[in-house]
This record gives sequence, C-alpha cells and structure tokens, in this order.
Amino acid sequence: MTLTRYVVLFIVGLLFWANAAPSEAQEAPDARSPLEIHLGHMLAGSGQWRTPNEDYNAEDPNGFSHFGADYRLSDDGSHVISEIVGIARENRRAVFWTIYFFYNPVTEEVVSTQVSWNGTYLEGHEPARTEGLQFGETHRSDQIHYNPDGTMSIQRHEIIPVDAITHTTQTYDRDESGSWRPLNFRTWTLLPEG
Repeated sequence: MTLTRYVVLFIVGLLFWANAAPSEAQEAPDARSPLEIHLGHMLAGSGQWRTPNEDYNAEDPNGFSHFGADYRLSDDGSHVISEIVGIARENRRAVFWTIYFFYNPVTEEVVSTQVSWNGTYLEGHEPARTEGLQFGETHRSDQIHYNPDGTMSIQRHEIIPVDAITHTTQTYDRDESGSWRPLNFRTWTLLPEG
C-alpha cells in the first residue's frame, strides 16, 4: 500500500469516527428519576435548608433560633424523606413534621404524605415535573389536612427558587369563602455540604 492510500484511509476513518461520535452540543439524557427531577432543587447539595425563626427569644433556653427542612433520597431512590425541624441551642433538633414523597408511575404524580408531632396527617398529589424548577418559577402544591380532632382543611404551599442556594416559601389556608389567606413567608438557605 502506498503512503497516499494510508493517508486516505486514515482521513476516511477519522471522518467516520467524527460523524459517529456524539456531538458536544447534544445534551445527555437526564438519568435522574422523575422524583429526583421533581424535587431536584430541594435535594441539591446537602439537602439541608435553614430559615431564621423571627419569633426567637434568646432568653428562652428551649427556643428555636432556626427552622430546618432536610431532604434526602432513599438509598434505593424509591422515595424522598424530609423532616421539618426546629433547631435550638447546641444544634438540638425537634422534629415537627416528617414527609414522604414518592412517584406514582400509573398516575405520573408525585405523592406526598406528611405526619406531624401531634398526629395531623397531610396528603397531596401533583403532576410530576419533567424539568427541574427554574429560578423565579413558582411551584405550587395543595395538601389536605386531616386533623386529630376529626376536622379537615386544605393548605397551599408555594416555593420559589431565588438561586441555587436560596428559595422562598409561602403557605396559605383556605378560608370559608374559598379564598387563600397567607399564613407565613420564609426565606430558606442551603447549608454547605460536610
């Protein structure tokens, strides 16, 4: 074989390889589960979010200086567990709510079940997001409250990511006329990993 023939075969081989290789401009498919995509902002980094308690009294030895929302994906990826906590001195924690999230592939919904320290049970269903929550976008979810005294109510939660380490939440109660009444507004910051 002549040198020219080797060069031609080499160039043809490079062209074939270049056309067969995936383009850098193509995005790899998202390997995360629907649940991980849906809760991606909350699961980011450490998954531990903090907000100051505006009513904190430093003279109260049992007072909570901050509230926390800690999210973690189960080892098998089937569900997310979150705890809503109060944080007191020396990082003592009191768990107010435990929340379980899972993806229902039949209805293509994310289902949340939430239980409080006093036995209140909340349940919500929302369409699973196919893309992560964008900064400034409002994520809205409604939950039915089943209270220990036998009454029921509905509450709305809105989450708005500000940036990768900050989001705001606003909760609402529904009044007798069906209107949403604001309850509390908080700004949450992601704790660093480690």
